[in-house]
Amino acid sequence: MVACEKYATSVVQKENTELSVRDRAVLRAVVERYVAEAQPVASGVISQLAIAKERVSPATIRNTMARLEALGYLEAPHTSAGRVPTKKGMQLYLDALMPRRHLSDRDTLRIETELSPALPHESPWSNASKSLSAVAEQLALCMSPRFVHTIFDHIEFVQVGSRRLVAICVSSTGSVFHRIVELEADLPASQLERINAIMREAFCGLTLMEIRARIASELSQERARADAMYRRALELSVRGVPSPDDSELSVDGTGQLVLNMRVDSVQLRHLLQAIEEKSILLRLLGRVPADGSRVTFGADLGERSLEGFALVTAPYIAPGGETGVIGILGPMHMDYARLVPIVQFSATTMTKHLRGGG
Repeated sequence: MVACEKYATSVVQKENTELSVRDRAVLRAVVERYVAEAQPVASGVISQLAIAKERVSPATIRNTMARLEALGYLEAPHTSAGRVPTKKGMQLYLDALMPRRHLSDRDTLRIETELSPALPHESPWSNASKSLSAVAEQLALCMSPRFVHTIFDHIEFVQVGSRRLVAICVSSTGSVFHRIVELEADLPASQLERINAIMREAFCGLTLMEIRARIASELSQERARADAMYRRALELSVRGVPSPDDSELSVDGTGQLVLNMRVDSVQLRHLLQAIEEKSILLRLLGRVPADGSRVTFGADLGERSLEGFALVTAPYIAPGGETGVIGILGPMHMDYARLVPIVQFSATTMTKHLRGGG
């Protein structure tokens, strides 16, 4: 993982001792051309640029790129005479060579507008992933916090189909958690109204841990055996109320990802399967430290489906102090100088909106 808000000082100092000013200038030029074109970069292209504020001969550029390759910062694909940055080269670029860009007024305004508070009963996580995908033009992810200590003041079931309900849990600080519940048979509106009344009576003002404990206790009590509707409410609650350790994951912009990447069909299939299942992404996002924005390369995640890709993430804070993660998933040749500030500002804006400051 690469921390983007501060330099990885010890690593950068070590690598600066083995790379000259010209080496680093050539590496930066290769990375930025690769990001722009998603193609291996030939030495002839770099030789046309002013490197380290001077014109450098094509032969010198070839020697420099060969040196960078020998040191593990570049590699040459078998089918091309050009070179591409390795993970090590990308990491050094992110730590020490990437220009620190400020968001334009246009991007700032768009993020603040797109990430404005969700509509009533609309998940803020879904709203955030859709908004970030639209602004960044990448596949966007938003993982909700784990509501371990959150108190929920409103829990109800809403009919969204003849045999489908959505459980809506609203915390005392305004956070919303949704979960779909499939029914085996139709549920009349009068029964649903009665179930929601039971939910208000039994579970409001409790944490998820307390709710789960009460459900387990009540299912064994006489009232649950004698009152069929009460037992029905408890059984629906088991399926609709999240576990304290659960997180909701919203993903938007899969089409953007397909447009932005150039990989073989097998890699694409593995990646799309990981996105569809979501469990892999939830596990990976759950491992991202909550101490600032990060770029995490797929090769470091131990997931075959994410090799050749990278996650750009930043934490946001919900009103109760719980931490969630927002970010983008894309190919290694993403424009990090543009996307890292977008993700950082999106996380800051989301924190402000969730806390009622937007």
